[in-house]
Amino acid sequence: MISPTKKTTTALLIAISILAIAAYFSSFTNGFTHFDDQVQITENTDIIQLNWQKIKTIFSSTYVGMYQPVSTLFYGLLVGFFGMNPEVFHGFSFLLHLINGWILFSIFKQMNVKESVAVLLTAIFVLHPMQVESVSWASATSNVIFTFFYLGAFWNFIQYGRNKPFSTGTFVLFILACLSKATAVSFPVVIFFYLLIWEKENWLKSIKIISPYLLISLVIGIITIISRESAEHLTDLSLSYTALERILIFCYTLIFYPIQFILPLNLSPFYSFPSKINDSFPIIYYIAPVFVLLFSVLIYRFRKNQFVLFGTAFYLITIAPVLQLIPVGSQIVTDRYIYLSGIGLLLILIPILSAIKSQKVIPIGTLFIAMGLAFYSYNRTQVWESDATIWADVIEKDENVAQAWNNKGILAESIGNFADAERFYSRAIQLNPRYADPYSNRGNVYAKQGKSQAALNDFNQAIALKPNHADALFNRANGFIKVGDYNTALEDLNASLTIQPKADALTNRALIYIQTRKMELAINDLNQAIAMNPRKAQAYYLRGICKYQTIDSRAGCEDFQIAANLGDEASKQALEQYCR
Repeated sequence: MISPTKKTTTALLIAISILAIAAYFSSFTNGFTHFDDQVQITENTDIIQLNWQKIKTIFSSTYVGMYQPVSTLFYGLLVGFFGMNPEVFHGFSFLLHLINGWILFSIFKQMNVKESVAVLLTAIFVLHPMQVESVSWASATSNVIFTFFYLGAFWNFIQYGRNKPFSTGTFVLFILACLSKATAVSFPVVIFFYLLIWEKENWLKSIKIISPYLLISLVIGIITIISRESAEHLTDLSLSYTALERILIFCYTLIFYPIQFILPLNLSPFYSFPSKINDSFPIIYYIAPVFVLLFSVLIYRFRKNQFVLFGTAFYLITIAPVLQLIPVGSQIVTDRYIYLSGIGLLLILIPILSAIKSQKVIPIGTLFIAMGLAFYSYNRTQVWESDATIWADVIEKDENVAQAWNNKGILAESIGNFADAERFYSRAIQLNPRYADPYSNRGNVYAKQGKSQAALNDFNQAIALKPNHADALFNRANGFIKVGDYNTALEDLNASLTIQPKADALTNRALIYIQTRKMELAINDLNQAIAMNPRKAQAYYLRGICKYQTIDSRAGCEDFQIAANLGDEASKQALEQYCR
């Protein structure tokens, strides 16, 4: 017979799951965005029509400066089974998020947390609005995937691994977590402190237990630093901020997450580094060290409580890689970083909640808190509906974010609104003159309007700021092709392809080879372009020209037919003229 307490727990967990579905339901129909989705998913030819060669490529490549082959493999499997469908990605991410909540509940139970408290903490994890970014943004699915393996490894360790010199299950899950996202390298340090604080093991034995995990973390860490550096994601803050200002930035990032977790106000998809007005930061940065000191005093006061001590360690260890000690990316903080590390904050709350004596307060409070969080999360999912809603929300919170204006420009350009696109790119440049992307993008807009010299000036500036800017090199090459300067165009295309092999660049280089009668080289490039993007109509058309003129007219007509089926008008004309 199921006890009344068990029935209440089951009912609350079911209610939390239903509230989660209600909170995220509208996000299932959200589309892909131009916020890394195009690089990791929609334009990533490595995940289309998976085969062994592509799987090997995935495990030997980085995307957006990140080595996460298992996550990328999941993307490929989703595309392979269901097509390039954003609803599938969002649904998969939500389902995994819900499973992560269930695993977390099991972990709380294994740590002897009172059942009603475990349910409340699980509700906060599943429904907190700061989790929306990880669940509703397709590119952040890797965050949910790596946490699934991370929590699985931790659950396995406290269930079995703590009593063994080595746990195969924990080790395999840990490796899968690391290969899903490099942030998982924190795991060995987490279990080290778990052994010290929770199991009261001596530190020598604890080091021996975690040593195999540390070796994997070291390898993944080195790969990550190299890939981030090659993608130019490592930021030298000393160029913009003094040593004291960098300390203030570090303190701000340290206290941002606990404060936002408790009071999730003014959330945004993008938080930029602080701008100095009259050579001063916003006041919150000067207050941040005081908050750090206050939190430190509170933690020290309750240091003898295992939950407080281990929760603090869990938070600091898991958040440490993104605290701008090694500045990465263009955001100072981001909501998705709390997805795993927020569990440490939940652990700190356990002694407070466990002190409540009434049997009814926590279950009733759980329902009210869950409904409030679900409503807020529902509103946040609307922000991730499209590029337009994302960047409108960012600018509403902070109109001085250069990346937001650059992305608004991309959106305007995509619908042919060149006047607004030019204005938005110019605004981004005004806010951050050292930001290469809007120069390249504005140059592309100028080129489309026939403003060749203005376009060339912008491409040159983008390349001067970022010499390995593949898109700027590609765009500048197109300008040289238009004026017949094939040698210079070829240099730029070669450089672009060295940095980032893309079907468009291969196709354009093949066009130069055709113009210069190097048909064999052209066919080789077009074969590669088609392998990368089997729906690249222009590549089939150009290959048809090459084959028709040099190999076999029938083979050329076959390529014209494929291109025509893909909607290429030039190929339809070629079929009428040459293939009757």
